[in-house]
Parts: sequence; structure tokens; C-alpha cells
Amino acid sequence: MFFNKFIKFIFLTFFFCFLFITLNVAEAKECAEACPPNTICDPNTGTCVAGTGYGLGEAAGIAGLGKPSLPSLIGRFVQGTLSFVGVIFLILMVYGGFLWMTAGGNEEHVAKAKKLIMSATIGLFIVIGAYAITYYLTSVLLEAAKVE
Repeated sequence: MFFNKFIKFIFLTFFFCFLFITLNVAEAKECAEACPPNTICDPNTGTCVAGTGYGLGEAAGIAGLGKPSLPSLIGRFVQGTLSFVGVIFLILMVYGGFLWMTAGGNEEHVAKAKKLIMSATIGLFIVIGAYAITYYLTSVLLEAAKVE
């Protein structure tokens, strides 16, 4: 019972953090797009301020930090999702190990812990396999289309 509430709490925490970060990025993008050339957006007031941004836009362009492309955004999303899955796997493994260590010889608790650890490991392998297949197919398709 406690474990289910804990997992729901962790999931909702990550979901709302992701939601608020996404909303803030969208608001900042709208503010920046609304400003005319040679002005920058003040994030505190949402107004356009005269100036060139002290050359930061040019420096970001040279460093390759300009507006991200769609594949870059998708890559960031996949990276974040895989990180989230890794955290969930770690939590499940620690919880399974805790159940096993505190079983006190009770075979039912040991079996539950083993099942949890095995399920978490299988789930991790499925996610890693899906990522590997997707990465391979994407690279083959991009190479065949000669898109860079």
C-alpha cells in the first residue's frame, strides 16, 4: 500500500515539474518571438528592451546553441524519459532489496521481492531494447534518405 502511494507521489512530482518547465519555456519563446529585431525580451516584465543582447545571440550561434531543431528536441525528450526510467528502476531495485532484507525468513516476502526485482530488470531491458531498435532504425533511415 505504501509503495503504491510512493510511486504515485514520485510520478506526479516528475509530471508536474516537467509540465511547469515546459510552460515556462513556451512563455519565454513567445516573449522572444514577439520582440522586433535588435531587441531582447525581459523575462521579468515580458516586454521588449532595446539592445542587441550584448552579442550573446551571435556567440550562441557560433557555439551551436541557437534555436534547437526538431530532432534535437526529440532527442532531449527521449534522454529525459530514459533518465526518468532509470530513476524508477533504481527505486524499484532498492525497494525490492529492502523487502528481501527485511523478509525475516518469510518465503512470501522473499518471493515478492524476487518478483519485483525480476520485473524491474525485465522492464529495463525492454526499454533499453526499444531504444536500441529505434536508434538503429532511425540511423538507417536517415542514412538512406541522406539527411543530416
